[in-house]
Amino acid sequence: MSESVLPMFSSRSFIVSGLTFRSLIHFEFIFVYGVRKCSSFILLQVVDQFSQHHLLKRLSLIHCIFLPPLSKIRCPYVRGFISGLSILFH
Repeated sequence: MSESVLPMFSSRSFIVSGLTFRSLIHFEFIFVYGVRKCSSFILLQVVDQFSQHHLLKRLSLIHCIFLPPLSKIRCPYVRGFISGLSILFH
């Protein structure tokens, strides 16, 4: 992706977008795009919780699958963001 195609992305910033769908199922996608720093789109967290009352306080299976591999990324910006999300959504 070049800056001519997406001029709103600068080389020193992270663009975060979130999609939240709430009903009986709580479903979130969180993407981070880091230009030059960590490259490409990284799926940080997919949370699929069927009962918000019981599962919001528990670590979901999706957390266990996606967060450990992403924590090994050698980019301090992404590691800090993952830590923040982990704390924020538990």
